[in-house]
Amino acid sequence: MRACETTHSALTRLNYCFDTRVFLTYLVQEHPDFYGYSMKNITTDMIGRLSLTDLEIYVEYLGYYVDSEEHENAERGKARKIASLRSLFKYLYKKELISSNPAELLDMPKIHEKAIVHLSPEEVAAMIDVIESGEGLSKKQLQYHKQTMRRDAAICVLFLTTGIRISELVGLDIADVDFEN
Repeated sequence: MRACETTHSALTRLNYCFDTRVFLTYLVQEHPDFYGYSMKNITTDMIGRLSLTDLEIYVEYLGYYVDSEEHENAERGKARKIASLRSLFKYLYKKELISSNPAELLDMPKIHEKAIVHLSPEEVAAMIDVIESGEGLSKKQLQYHKQTMRRDAAICVLFLTTGIRISELVGLDIADVDFEN
């Protein structure tokens, strides 16, 4: 957490913690040198003995693994987990807790661009019409709909016209909107 406190957001640091837990869980469950250990008993000396090949096998494992549930990671998921692993190893190496940093040699998966999906003007109009009319809602839902219809329409129009992220929308205050421009 100290290694990336000034360079990463709180959410990224939290996700790095989750990724580190996945890595340590992998070690105690899958790596022969760590069998019988619990995560809290893993030392930096033990981590320092890991090779590039060990880390490459871990990256393969990330493609599909099961803990309490099944997980699949495509290129973006693997890339973030590799980034968190690199951050961990970089910090340990910088603090001279390990003698080498094999994680810096890990290849990042090629990230393919996601196709941008656009709604047609007809689909946008239909969606706004459904929001305004409340079509398909029960009587109970329609009562609530009367109170939230304008808000819901505003949210959808904002998403459609700006590309704003959900986290940005949640943090948006009325004072953040420049109504003149």
